[in-house]
Amino acid sequence: MYNNIKGRGTMKKLKNKSLKTKRDGTYLSGESEKELISRLNRIKGHIEGIKEMIRKKRCADEILIQVLAVKSALNSFATEILNNELEACIVSCMEGDEQEKFSKITKVLRILLKHS
Repeated sequence: MYNNIKGRGTMKKLKNKSLKTKRDGTYLSGESEKELISRLNRIKGHIEGIKEMIRKKRCADEILIQVLAVKSALNSFATEILNNELEACIVSCMEGDEQEKFSKITKVLRILLKHS
């Protein structure tokens, strides 16, 4: 989990706070987890390709096009979480009353939109 996106995209890890991993069968089911990890692995591979482009001193325009593709893939990943996992997370593992949960969701959506 991460807290506070500041500056140029740096993130501070939450300290001394256990990650909420309650599994009730609806949030991050085995199939969902497998698909999300697969997406992240493809993104990781794409980033490795960009690193190789840099090593080979490829043109900046080509590198930037690939960076845009990675950003698009991450946005697609975030959309998948929003569409298929957020509701189950609210019910199964998000702490707080209704107002606190709403505040957490609006905060993360604001950050997501600001940085997408």
